[in-house]
Amino acid sequence: MKGPEFVTLWRDHRVTPCDAASYELRHPAVGPVTVTQQTLSIARVPDQVLIVCTTPAGSPGEQGLALLQHASGLHMPTRALSALA
Repeated sequence: MKGPEFVTLWRDHRVTPCDAASYELRHPAVGPVTVTQQTLSIARVPDQVLIVCTTPAGSPGEQGLALLQHASGLHMPTRALSALA
């Protein structure tokens, strides 16, 4: 984050503040999964957003996502999957 490219992009401020919300998903196989969703809007491209959903480390939600990962055959670390959920 100290590289010149990051500094330039940071000064440009193309990203607006993000909205955050927590909610519960009910999956038929793993039950309830509580996630936090962060939605990042891009100021210069208003019709484009980045949505990231996470679960706390060690939570039942993370365990549920790990079970879904196993069932789906995805081969990525559980923490990476939690960050993608």
